[in-house]
Amino acid sequence: MSKNQIRSLCRRSRSSRSLNRSRGFTLIESVVSISLLFPIIFTMIFAALEVAQAYEISRDLQIGAGLAARALGESGSTTTALQQANVLADITVGNTVVDPSQFYLVQWSKASNPPTVTVYVQYKSRGLKQPPVFPNPDPLHLGSAFNMKTQATYRLQS
Repeated sequence: MSKNQIRSLCRRSRSSRSLNRSRGFTLIESVVSISLLFPIIFTMIFAALEVAQAYEISRDLQIGAGLAARALGESGSTTTALQQANVLADITVGNTVVDPSQFYLVQWSKASNPPTVTVYVQYKSRGLKQPPVFPNPDPLHLGSAFNMKTQATYRLQS
């Protein structure tokens, strides 16, 4: 081999070593970037899941309150507390509205035009059947202060 060929081979091996070294640095930079971004991405995913679950609970509460108001309105505005309890005992919506004690207030407004009945429902229950714990799991620790309430009003038939 000539001196020029040897020099050429040496240059190639140096350039391939520096190329391998730069590939190693790129891999390290990628791993560090991913390890720094992973907790942020993980938190965002759990936050999105908790928001979606809270929305589902809110929607189910709204449906339950609407069903209860309509059932009470169609049963007549002169229902007794026992009749109201019997009507509310039949209202369940998914895993969210599962206990009649979740309906904590029923207001009849006979003086308004048209007369209405308003039913209030809450997520936290004190009855025998409990709705599932929200959020579960709770990596963001939001569940201890979670309490959701809603209401629905139904116009009574004249």
